[in-house]
Amino acid sequence: MRRLCIYLTYDKQKIVDPYIFYMLKELKTCADTLIVVCNETDIVRGEELLSQYADAIFCRENKGFDAGGFKDVLCTYIGWNTVLQYEELALVNDSLFGPFCPMQDIFLQMEEQSVDFWGLSKHGEANTHILGHFTEHVQSFFLVIRSRLLHSKEFQEYWEALPYFETFLETVRGFEIWFTQYFSGLGYRYGTLADTQCNDSLRIANNFSQYDLLPYEMIKKRNFSFFKRPHLTRPILEQQTQEQLLQAMEYIGQETEYDVNLIWDHLIRTSPMIELQRTFCLRYLVPPVSGQRETTEGSITVLVFITCGKSAEYVMEHLQGLQGQAICSERKSAGRDDFGQDGSELHFGLRSESSSIRYLKGNISVQIFSETSEYLNPYQEAGFPCRVYQKENLIEVLTGFDKFDLVCVLQDTDMTSDVSPSYVGKSLFYNKWENLLKNWNHVRGIQTLFAENSRLGLLMPPEPGFGDYFGEYAKGRDGNYEKVCRILQELDIQVPISRQYAPVSVSDCFWIRGSILRKMKSGNVWKQKDIWNVETEKYLPYLWSYLAQDAGYYSAIVESLQYAAMRETNLQNYLQQIAAQVREQCGEFQTFAEMKTLLSVSAMKMFCQKYSRIFVYGTGGVAKRYREMLPKIEAYVVSDGQDKEEDIEGIAVKYLSELDLTEECGLVVCMDERNRMQVLPMLEARGVTNYFCVWE
Repeated sequence: MRRLCIYLTYDKQKIVDPYIFYMLKELKTCADTLIVVCNETDIVRGEELLSQYADAIFCRENKGFDAGGFKDVLCTYIGWNTVLQYEELALVNDSLFGPFCPMQDIFLQMEEQSVDFWGLSKHGEANTHILGHFTEHVQSFFLVIRSRLLHSKEFQEYWEALPYFETFLETVRGFEIWFTQYFSGLGYRYGTLADTQCNDSLRIANNFSQYDLLPYEMIKKRNFSFFKRPHLTRPILEQQTQEQLLQAMEYIGQETEYDVNLIWDHLIRTSPMIELQRTFCLRYLVPPVSGQRETTEGSITVLVFITCGKSAEYVMEHLQGLQGQAICSERKSAGRDDFGQDGSELHFGLRSESSSIRYLKGNISVQIFSETSEYLNPYQEAGFPCRVYQKENLIEVLTGFDKFDLVCVLQDTDMTSDVSPSYVGKSLFYNKWENLLKNWNHVRGIQTLFAENSRLGLLMPPEPGFGDYFGEYAKGRDGNYEKVCRILQELDIQVPISRQYAPVSVSDCFWIRGSILRKMKSGNVWKQKDIWNVETEKYLPYLWSYLAQDAGYYSAIVESLQYAAMRETNLQNYLQQIAAQVREQCGEFQTFAEMKTLLSVSAMKMFCQKYSRIFVYGTGGVAKRYREMLPKIEAYVVSDGQDKEEDIEGIAVKYLSELDLTEECGLVVCMDERNRMQVLPMLEARGVTNYFCVWE
């Protein structure tokens, strides 16, 4: 059988990742001709991965999404005379990791089904608030068309008439759903590789995309030998816990021959780290490590930065509780701590206060730094090596310890009652030190985490959720987004950044791999020394997860078991009180999504009472759902340049530039999060402040 395969890929950065190479290699075992179409005008990295297996590569503008790319190959780039020389056509996009079994086995399995087209999985009939009602359909990321349909007049006419869709949702409706509905309506039969029957329901409201919400079950039990690229921004918590994603990744790594690093390589490069952290629950609890082993594999150093003169009691109490035999040596460990490879002392532009090296239990070195020399006196008296440094030299100081396998960076806190009650500062100290350097067994547990998770690069303590720090929850970047982006741009660090959400954790305390510090030292972070000054140094806590991501690692939160139990108890108490207050003041709810809607509607109505004229920004599903809850709407609003209707059910639709939003005008932004994040900067640029965002 002669088989033609068209593989479509799209990447915002115009990069081809190695997981695509693996997929092409497998597809080539089943295809006589393999064509790759790239929905970008050129490829800046990875084209050689395509050329090893592709018989032809076409680059095009991303017009019409996947459907537009397939249409152009069939109708224009190779033409129907060529297409009809084949007996079977496979259309595949780049949203799949895998396969986890030989591709030939998949095609052999499907030969047993007497169908005219097939895919890997299907979605049952459903009714969703985004897409409305739709019929059962084969999901379009992997479609195989057999000879009877391929050589039909209807198939060619379908593609010739197919429009170039302008939105993703239009593509889902007009291509994925309509393809199955149209051709099955003409009498063509379809089937799927995976068994989705057991989770389908006659109650269509309960049908869902199974590869998305049950990936582990689909891979292990339902004959779905792929991991579909997860929708990281989907509110998983509102539907289920994330156990399926975690189980899927574990299963792929341990039970298949597929290199799970191919998945991590792509996700770390293309995903905001905060979304990776939430989707894959990158939060580790460290149990005590049993055993009597006193030495560790790999070198570790602990760097303590002192900013308060009255914290020495707590800091030294903690360190002395961890230390083993104190070892003092003028030249103990050349090249591994504060000495050069030739044994000469490294100063990093700093003044050395002590040439001795102090070791914690397990031969872990520790050094103390401060901008104020008198703060170091109690540590010097206790025998700890101390140095005075300038804060703007912090990057230079830290990268000077890049020879170590792991580096722990710790800060003290204000233990006095001068600014806040001293118990607040002491709880913050506990938050940092309990979770990063609790005791020797805890350090061994952290070392084990790094050893067992090769893509883990940075560990930080959890957000302090007590006292005034509770107000930091959901505060986002607190106005720092543009500045952080500017610093990253100056450093030539190109990683995805969420405008709305702050990094995994904003912290000046962490465990970090020395390899990340080495990359910083050898790369642009080190070369651009002139950008590090007192003003930019304060943004460092916002940057660490991006620096780790740039080096190819993910960041995570770490907690001791004791701290996690305490924090879980507190958070549950907060949630109980919040839920009780919402129920009392806004009404009854069952799901988290319903609770958010109640809050949003209540706040929206209060907002609208302030204005005599109400405009709604957005014309999609969110705007439709909130329409009945709003007072009289004067007009709908869309961004300039967007296609728009003249009116929606008699209400005018206007461009933003057409409006004069005076003081009596209130603008209700009814959009999903992705679109909302694009619109808000435009409103702010125009000086519009009288707006309210509904939350979806």
